[in-house]
Amino acid sequence: MLFNSDREHKKTAKKIFSLSVPFSLFIIFLLLPNCAYAIKNISSSIKEIRSKFFKAEGIAFSTEITGDKSLSLTIKAKTITLPLQQKNIKNIEIRCDNFNITNNLFSCGSCSMVMPDNLFSAHVTQFSFSYNLTKNELKSEISNLILFGEKHQLSISYNSDIWHLSAKGKADLKEIQPSLKKIGVKFPKINIQGSALYSLSLTGNKSAILNSSANISIPQLTYSAKNGSAIEKLSADLRLNSYYKENKYHFDIESKISDGSVFVLYNTPEKEEQNYVFDNSNMTTTTSFIGNYNPESSVLNITNLILKAGDIANASGTLKINLAKKQLIQNVNLNIENLNIKNTLKRFDLFIGDFYLDKEKIALAGKIDLGLKMKRNSNNVIEIDTRTTLNEIYAIYKDKIWLSKLSGIINWNNLRKKGRSFIKWQLAQIYKLPIGKTNLNFKVYKKNIEIDKANIPIFDGQLKLHSFSIQDLDSSMRKIQFGGKLTPVSLKKVTGQLGWTIIDGVISGELPMITFFDNTIKLKGDLNINLFGGKMVINKLKIEDLFGLIPRIYGNIEFNNFDLSEITSTFSFGRITGKISGYMKDLLVEDWQLARFDAKISNPDDDKSSHKISQKAVDNLSSIGGVGGALSRTYLSLFEQFSYDKIGIACKLENGICKMSGVKPATRGYYIVVGSWIPRIDIIGYQSEVNWGDFLNKLKAAANSGGAKLSN
Repeated sequence: MLFNSDREHKKTAKKIFSLSVPFSLFIIFLLLPNCAYAIKNISSSIKEIRSKFFKAEGIAFSTEITGDKSLSLTIKAKTITLPLQQKNIKNIEIRCDNFNITNNLFSCGSCSMVMPDNLFSAHVTQFSFSYNLTKNELKSEISNLILFGEKHQLSISYNSDIWHLSAKGKADLKEIQPSLKKIGVKFPKINIQGSALYSLSLTGNKSAILNSSANISIPQLTYSAKNGSAIEKLSADLRLNSYYKENKYHFDIESKISDGSVFVLYNTPEKEEQNYVFDNSNMTTTTSFIGNYNPESSVLNITNLILKAGDIANASGTLKINLAKKQLIQNVNLNIENLNIKNTLKRFDLFIGDFYLDKEKIALAGKIDLGLKMKRNSNNVIEIDTRTTLNEIYAIYKDKIWLSKLSGIINWNNLRKKGRSFIKWQLAQIYKLPIGKTNLNFKVYKKNIEIDKANIPIFDGQLKLHSFSIQDLDSSMRKIQFGGKLTPVSLKKVTGQLGWTIIDGVISGELPMITFFDNTIKLKGDLNINLFGGKMVINKLKIEDLFGLIPRIYGNIEFNNFDLSEITSTFSFGRITGKISGYMKDLLVEDWQLARFDAKISNPDDDKSSHKISQKAVDNLSSIGGVGGALSRTYLSLFEQFSYDKIGIACKLENGICKMSGVKPATRGYYIVVGSWIPRIDIIGYQSEVNWGDFLNKLKAAANSGGAKLSN
């Protein structure tokens, strides 16, 4: 007998079972043929076998000699634990009814394995094996393993400390989770549909997997998670090759994703819901990774990353991460080339909180190149550098913003000022404000933007930027600091572009600091504008929802020493000379229409200029005040102009009604013009309340045609 004692028997068995092969359970067959044939039955047990890949407990085997060099063999194990397992596989039984022994070759061509109610769903699996004692060589074939609802084929071999495993088959994806649940492997609850075809080859020794290759194909994947994220009819293919050299695993991975759509739902730490939808139909995205992994240092190094995303973009780069550290990222280099904005927008939908990327209201075209560098510095802080190249971008938003031929390079660093940036465009327009060809130089760093001095063409003038900066760019409390000067701009061009009554003259002025946050623009300080030979001061200006459905403008306006002859020469209203000052308080403009104000204009007390008013202006002012054609019915129609002492009118608009008043009260009504000298003329208004729409129409008619009729 080969074994002289039960202790030696068990010692040899444990040595055999310590081999680093997942299926080393078969090696126990070596123990049996070394027994003398005078013994009819043999039975034994091993309490526990451990290896790097599994643990088996409560192992018992028995054998019965059935012929000259053959016998039957039964092996049972109470529990087996595999990697990632939280629940044991129980009551495994292996049977071999035709175990042969020939010249140190042990083999069985018909074995069966039963695992009741476990991962293999109580299926009886047929397999064969052989072991050459002289060469220490094991081979096994499994032909009908039922796993995840489908059949699989496995081939296992072991020779001189080198083992090999190959497998191929098909898996029903919906069966994976319930099957793994049976052995205690837990996953988040998901709904997954589809099938996967695969082939796998592994070669290794006791310490490492030396070579591996795998191919996986999923024709149509449908998936939905508990949080609402989903994949619909996506096709995927994966190819992997790897080898072990110089204490590193070297790998080459390629994936192809085509067709289908992806929906990702994400809740930010602030509980804001974000939804991302990507339509991948009729498109193939190929990604390849070449790199290595060092298990001792836990460093993963991707030396060559290539992405080809259909008609959207191409990308390449490198990546280094340390899986043993909380700060995973060590180094990143990524370059995205020819990102097609139009094609991306066509396939991409975005929902963030109440914001929706409405593709019917936005149009984008052009291409972008993006360079990204991330490196952990000596203070263990990631420093990020980006370089964005804009190539002739065109943009339109709700017909309120449009941009033509935007180009430039934007450099950004998350820690410090680094590198200058510039953008330029051919033409642009914000709402109805045209902006000409412009070049801007600036710096972008951390969450801030600083723009150098610049000249921006607006109408026929220029906006001269003295300073422009944005702080906390990603915050709702972002601060925009703006300082500049507007050179003379033709009012005729401005009013024509805005669709207002055409006004001659120019506008210019100094611009104070502006802040923008929570979709609201506020003016800090006074906005001084030179207009009609005088000065206009705007304060407490606030603009809400500028690009929204109903923009609102609030503020107060004061104007001093406007030249009436310059104002009235703009219209067909009739000539008036003199100076005029006034205010418009509690102003509200809704959807670019005046909705509320309290306004008054009159000659300033210190006005020493000549006060003259033409006959045409008298008739128009009389008409506005409620007396149409006042002069045409009297001898005063013989005079071309008149002197006056004081002129003025007031309107308080609220709920569509304008409450009227003038320079001073009259016996009945109010004075709009107080005359002087001979021939003297006074103009008195009689209507204390006027419909604002009617009043506005009369003003337009008076300005454009020289006359207006007022219905009482």
